[in-house]
Amino acid sequence: MKGLMGTFSRITFHTSRRKAYIRGVQITVDAIFRLHSRGYSREDILREYPCLDIEDIEEALSFASYWYQGQERPSLLTAGYVFNPNVKH
Repeated sequence: MKGLMGTFSRITFHTSRRKAYIRGVQITVDAIFRLHSRGYSREDILREYPCLDIEDIEEALSFASYWYQGQERPSLLTAGYVFNPNVKH
């Protein structure tokens, strides 16, 4: 987890909600990933969420990609939470 969180310093986990969020705001990685997968550009996402900056969006998309490749799973998530943007939480 240390390695993963060191790589994704803008991502935080809320254990009670079992979701990954962009640090400092209540916007999930899932929300960003869903918009991107629907064809929203990074600029479109910034218009939807003006409190974010481009680095937040880049890191959220990188985190989602990294997660799906299964390169490293934080212990919190492997203990029972599977991040799946196709499932409504």
